[in-house]
Amino acid sequence: MKFTAKISRNLKDIETGAPKVLLRGIMTEEDEFRDHAWVELNRELDKVLKHRKEFQRNKGNGSAIIEFEADIKNYMYRETIYKQTLKNIKTIRVLGKA
Repeated sequence: MKFTAKISRNLKDIETGAPKVLLRGIMTEEDEFRDHAWVELNRELDKVLKHRKEFQRNKGNGSAIIEFEADIKNYMYRETIYKQTLKNIKTIRVLGKA
């Protein structure tokens, strides 16, 4: 499925084996998917973060809008609420500054 989202150098769990990056304003082609989601930092996302001037110039505070393909992953939150996030993010294209 295709999505768009804002990405910045907002990272967490860097010291662990599962670093994550924050995506904000995640949209499908028809509607809002989620207002934000922490997704695993894979090779393609890392490449976008390392090569975008917005992130380097603003010392991590810049952001860009990206388009990408991903799979939807369902999970249970606090043992009672089902939520969705994204996995297998690929085919990333930077659309511009956010």
